[in-house]
Amino acid sequence: MGITGSLIAQRDGTPLLAARSGHQTSQVRLVPGMTEEEATITIDDTVYKLSDLSEEAIAQIQSIQFVDAELLRLQNLTALMATAKAGYQVELKKHLPCLPEGEKVN
Repeated sequence: MGITGSLIAQRDGTPLLAARSGHQTSQVRLVPGMTEEEATITIDDTVYKLSDLSEEAIAQIQSIQFVDAELLRLQNLTALMATAKAGYQVELKKHLPCLPEGEKVN
């Protein structure tokens, strides 16, 4: 199951994940004043108490969050590099010798 998402809650200071799997959403909700025992996560339309999840499940959620954050960082870096490349191409054209119309360099 492919999962993506964004951070919306914390457990003991550790970030947790609100994730989407296809069209389905997983969300961790920790509202001010809410205890860990009351917090829930919804995965594929099933609600789980956060306190019922194993440390391994929490670790998987944290791993998904890390991967999702890295994918977003890399997407942003890719967009930045594409913009820079386009700018360099524009600048390069300004510094190329002018050729008579229809003439090409071999």
